[in-house]
Amino acid sequence: MKVILFGNLRGGVGKSTVALNSTIMTTWLARKSGRPIDRKVAVIFFEFGAMAPVYLVLSKQTVRLGKYPNLLEFFDGRLTPSEVVFSVRPPSPLRGLLFISGGSSKDMVFGELEKTTGVGLFKVWRHRVQKMQELIDFLKERGVELVVIDGPAGGGPDDVLNYMALLMVSTHFVPVVQPGQGNIDSAEDLVDRATLSGVDVPMVVVNNFGGKEDEDWVLRAATLLPPSKLTHIIAIPISDKVRLQYSREPARPAVLFLDTESMEYVAFEQIARAILKLPEAKVEIQQRLQAVEEVVLAFSERELEEKMPRQVEPWGEVVEEEEEEEEGEEKDWASRIR
Repeated sequence: MKVILFGNLRGGVGKSTVALNSTIMTTWLARKSGRPIDRKVAVIFFEFGAMAPVYLVLSKQTVRLGKYPNLLEFFDGRLTPSEVVFSVRPPSPLRGLLFISGGSSKDMVFGELEKTTGVGLFKVWRHRVQKMQELIDFLKERGVELVVIDGPAGGGPDDVLNYMALLMVSTHFVPVVQPGQGNIDSAEDLVDRATLSGVDVPMVVVNNFGGKEDEDWVLRAATLLPPSKLTHIIAIPISDKVRLQYSREPARPAVLFLDTESMEYVAFEQIARAILKLPEAKVEIQQRLQAVEEVVLAFSERELEEKMPRQVEPWGEVVEEEEEEEEGEEKDWASRIR
């Protein structure tokens, strides 16, 4: 079984676009090769909120009202794995795909994060790993061969811990970036966490590639991969055609409407071929937990410390004062005890 996590801590880089269109293309190529994987592919939209891919099978009104089975209810124990998975029926071009969607509110991404202690966060993380493993096992028992996860976006502690939970059950991690240092840096952080977790990073996808002017960013993205995989960088050009399909009501996968000779279509096809070539892998989750538990616990405790109010001596007061501005430097504000 392959469990492929597409991700970046930055939002708006095109994770959902890449994950969904690549999944559809993968099913097409498998069908053409004579080994169809219809009803053997599941897509998990882990990002909580009314994400566009959900509209492919549900109306926007239904999504806004939260009237659909979602991961939040599964994590809370209100739904079983069989209740949170739904399929697309004919005549939809997505027929045969299994979908699992995030909830309609991001406020509960990690269970009232602001109110939990460091140890509490660690326990929530362990619970989330357990529930994700339960979901993956359920899909595997029913013959699913490929699971594609659209990871969350955002640099908050809840998003980092969610990725650490998802990496525990993933066989491969695919960073999705756009040209820009911040996008690549946030992906690099997740690549480091994937390496720590023992998760393979088989390729990097550079979305919204602008041509020659963005070649340096492609070279920078190449540093996310080991030297043996430097050829596994796939660039998807900037495309109004792709954006147009997601602006429609309901949204539609771009690969259904792209010219088969277009650069965008070819890029998604390259990703799909790479997915089909990836070896199936067995996840040794206990080994991964042992490797990262101390890191996650330290991260959780550090988040707690940063949220605690600053302690001062009872006879002192915190004074805000302006430091003298040195030539060539910006103003800096400092606090000190007097």
